[in-house]
Amino acid sequence: HISKPVNVNVFEDTLSSWINFDAPATNNNSTQISTPESAPVNLDNLRKISLGDQCFLEEMIHMFTSQGAEQIQELKTLCQNFIKEDWAETIHALKGTASTVGAESLRLLCESAQNENTPSNVIRNELITNIENAYTEARNYLHTKTL
Repeated sequence: HISKPVNVNVFEDTLSSWINFDAPATNNNSTQISTPESAPVNLDNLRKISLGDQCFLEEMIHMFTSQGAEQIQELKTLCQNFIKEDWAETIHALKGTASTVGAESLRLLCESAQNENTPSNVIRNELITNIENAYTEARNYLHTKTL
């Protein structure tokens, strides 16, 4: 059983009897995505999990952009028709989506929103605005750094 969030070090320790993680990954078609310190996304963990599989990396980025957009739209709907359980479930899903690609600012905003017991409509709107801005920043960063 592997629980979320995946801790790459525990994952590697568990599988190291069967897989040599120190061997360099071979992928002649890999696209390098640099991640400066101030970037809204840190792909280090995702790169490590992908084991050099560029298709997997790109698929996870695509999943972030498509699912993230859907989840934010759902939050906007829930902002008007607040149902606590649906709000918490959607925020949790978006937090996982952000975590997958290393969008730490977005993940932290989702965590904060998830911890709000009964946010007022004003607070929900403010949270969604901040979440959408962080998502847009991460998405735009990924679009400029990938094929």
